[in-house]
Amino acid sequence: MNRTLAKSGLLSLTMLATTSSALASTFVTGPAVSSPGPGLLNVYAGINPTGYLSRKRFTGSSWETSWTTFHPLPDGTGVIPTGDPAAQFYGALSTQQEAVCIPTNPQGNNVTIICSVHNLFDGSWVTLGPADNVNGALALAAQDTVNPPTQTLYLFAISNGFLQYATFPSSGRGWSNFARANGPSTSPDGGFASNMASVAAVGVGRSINICVRVNGMIADQYWCTSSSDLSSHLTWTQAPGSWGSKPSLASNSLGLMLGGVSSFDTQVWTTAGSVGNWGNPAPRSGDLNSGPSMVGWGGDTIHIFARARFDNNIWYTYFDHGQWATTWFPL
Repeated sequence: MNRTLAKSGLLSLTMLATTSSALASTFVTGPAVSSPGPGLLNVYAGINPTGYLSRKRFTGSSWETSWTTFHPLPDGTGVIPTGDPAAQFYGALSTQQEAVCIPTNPQGNNVTIICSVHNLFDGSWVTLGPADNVNGALALAAQDTVNPPTQTLYLFAISNGFLQYATFPSSGRGWSNFARANGPSTSPDGGFASNMASVAAVGVGRSINICVRVNGMIADQYWCTSSSDLSSHLTWTQAPGSWGSKPSLASNSLGLMLGGVSSFDTQVWTTAGSVGNWGNPAPRSGDLNSGPSMVGWGGDTIHIFARARFDNNIWYTYFDHGQWATTWFPL
């Protein structure tokens, strides 16, 4: 392990890269990733041949050797996501919990959302409503409360063409009903006129930063907003770039990073900055058939996970100490 990183309590990224297991699984969804802090990562995806939502952890020195079914149902079967999952740690550092949400349609009807908030209660799956007809990817984000260090958890979905959100308070008293947030002014009804609409979100202090994929004239666009009060009128601005996947947002000591697969190739492209003040997108390589899932875990470090087009496995790359890794690594 790098001694400087070891002394500071941070993980050597070289160790993280070289302790991944050999390729063993293929996946039916893109990944979700969450981190409570340096040296800890949870990655989720629907796995072949069952389709069950599964998890793999990095615990500070190595990856787990295999994927395990996440929170099986009482009959022992797993839950089957119909789209990419979402995951988020939240709460005071001493009592952090993790939420995992997926879109699913076990009865073959409209897609609904189920969530598990674990280490808070038994981790059983709870169905949320009334956000049905869910499009694209879900997103979870944590917002600092007025009296830190507690946080409120937000779940976002595009439902019936509108951005909807539900909250899970730090008191753990259960999810709220879904409420509608307004979309960009380019839409006359405040919705998102896209059959591929999907949402990304990340909380920084009291601010929730949100980006949504919407149809453009030539290629899809990302529109973003930042607010501490989602019930107020939201101001949206277009991010640069032409996009072909769901967006992903992450934060680090330098600010925000927005990423997605370009509409012109199969690489992840990223742009850094803040809502309304993004830099030019730049390619980060890859040959992918899912949108990325990004997470910051301390300092300027950000990890990107996605499903590779050529083998349907989950791969990752990272940004650390001002530099990008020169390759992707198999999970």
